[in-house]
Amino acid sequence: MKEKNTAQIIDSLEKQLDHRLDKLWKIFSWTSSILIAICGGVIALTRKGLVELGVSDRILFSIVVIVLATYGILWIKENLNMEEKIRNQLDKIFTDNIKYSDYAELRPDKAKFGYKIVIWLLGITAIMAIWVDLIPSCIC
Repeated sequence: MKEKNTAQIIDSLEKQLDHRLDKLWKIFSWTSSILIAICGGVIALTRKGLVELGVSDRILFSIVVIVLATYGILWIKENLNMEEKIRNQLDKIFTDNIKYSDYAELRPDKAKFGYKIVIWLLGITAIMAIWVDLIPSCIC
């Protein structure tokens, strides 16, 4: 009976983990796509002279980028925290109930470089794209 309960718990946790990983990817994909589109759109439209952005427009665009990047990073952080909790529970079950302690070494959530830093870098790049044409040409 204990083995059946353990299997059900592992299955439930793995489903939650799959949900979190899918959600992480969707948040990252959605946020990064929008930030890249802002970069490309602003650069293309301003370089071709199709749009002239005033300072107030640039401030507004910058605020949008900051809000979007912050929202994405916070959502990613929340999902990473939940992923860690789920993985910790799985580690405990595998170590205590199944006597398999090597499972903990397979955790991909310990990576040093990930979604949050990429969103942060894309946010900075988008803000730079919004303001770059105001820099005097002699500096560039």
